[in-house]
Formats: sequence, structure tokens, C-alpha cells
Amino acid sequence: AREDTGAQQRADTEWMEPIKSATAIEAAARAAFQTSRSEAQKEIHPKDETNTFSEFFLKALSWPVICCRNKVIPFYRRTRATSKKHIALMLYGDSPYACKLRATGINLLALCSFVYLFLEVVSLAFFPARTDFAVAVVG
Repeated sequence: AREDTGAQQRADTEWMEPIKSATAIEAAARAAFQTSRSEAQKEIHPKDETNTFSEFFLKALSWPVICCRNKVIPFYRRTRATSKKHIALMLYGDSPYACKLRATGINLLALCSFVYLFLEVVSLAFFPARTDFAVAVVG
């Protein structure tokens, strides 16, 4: 079976030889993708080497489409996949977006020290005078 088209073909192994040169391999690859229709098309419309204004104009118009297809769309797909990965990591709390809270004795001591240090200063600056006794009891 041909690998490119999947068509069943028979070959006689007695006359087959391996392809050894790079140009022969390239020619065989080109021949594998040609059909009788593509050969007939070449005979009907032979390609001349002169470029007309219309060909230049069509190439100029097709440039944004080619650029979009080759640059913009792959960039969008990569960016979208990366964004989806990072959003999933954030939603499930996986590394590097993991947030863990541990209640240990040292953390409790640090919290109490923080409250004792700043509570009176904050109460004098922002709380009304009627809360002075409650702040003194907590502090």
C-alpha cells in the first residue's frame, strides 16, 4: 500500500532497487504526490516565467492572509493553550499558584505581636474615642 494515498499497489521485488541519492529520493517524493490529473493540468497550462501585474497584485492581496495563517493563528493557539493551562493551575491551586495557610504556635505568636504593636497606634488614628476601652482590653 502506498503510504501517502493508501492505494493498494503490487510491485515485483526482483527488479526493485533501493533509492540511494538525495535527488532521487526528492524526485520520488514529488512523483508520489502527483496524479494523472496534475500532469494533465501542467500540459494544458504551461507555466511561463513572466510575472504580470495581475499576478503581482494577487500576491500582494494574499500576503495578509498568508501572514495571518502562518503567524497570527499559531500565536493565538499557543497563547490560548498557555492561558488555559495557567487558569486551570489557578483554579485548582496547583503550583505556582498554591496558597497554603498553616496555623502554628509561631504564627500565632507573630500575629499577637503584630496586633499588640499596631493596634493602639491604629486606634488612636482611626477609631473614635468610645472604643478606647475595648482596644485597651484587646491590647
